[in-house]
Amino acid sequence: MQRTVFQLVILTAIVIPTSALADGNEDPSVLTETPTPAPEGEDTAGTERWVASGSIGRLWFTNSNTSFSNRATETTTVRLEVGRTIGRFSLAALGQVSHVNGEYWLAQSGTQATQGDSLILQLGISGRVRGNLGPLVGSVYADITAARVPLLMDQDWYQQEVVEESGMTFPMHEERGQILKHAGLGLGGALSLPLFDTGVSADAMVGVQWITGVDLAVQTQLGMSATF
Repeated sequence: MQRTVFQLVILTAIVIPTSALADGNEDPSVLTETPTPAPEGEDTAGTERWVASGSIGRLWFTNSNTSFSNRATETTTVRLEVGRTIGRFSLAALGQVSHVNGEYWLAQSGTQATQGDSLILQLGISGRVRGNLGPLVGSVYADITAARVPLLMDQDWYQQEVVEESGMTFPMHEERGQILKHAGLGLGGALSLPLFDTGVSADAMVGVQWITGVDLAVQTQLGMSATF
């Protein structure tokens, strides 16, 4: 009899708590806490995504290389980036094209000149570190590029009409058979405004761009970027 009573007590101690759990009366001490989501616009550490951006702006030459910048009246720059972000850091392939409105070569004095209207072509990489600034996302960036300022006029015409007839040369421009004469380094900062919860942002950038053999310039850009 005593053995039967003991078995009933043990069975009751097991069955009653199990039934309470099945009815949804879980012990709060054993529940797993729900993780707190990251604030909107903030990347969780370690999150890896693709990022793409495009912008248009200006290069404002500082006249440190007067043989070029004094002959440049206006510059329009288009910048494209595609890369990967890991948390707050990103590394992207960079392409940049700048169209320079310059003084016509016959109107320039001296034996060394520029061809007038020119293109500055750059390919390289851009690294960026981001952080939240209230509703905005701020970042600092650094660019390293290889740059070309190609001779746009016909090579034979250049040799006959410019070099032989006028005695002038365009040492800044890559001629036929030449690959690269220039390198670029850029540093700056940007502010981005996330547009709702779409992964798209409106961007504004300000920085400095130094291209060897060309000039030091202040760069301003406005554009859009997207993460996916």
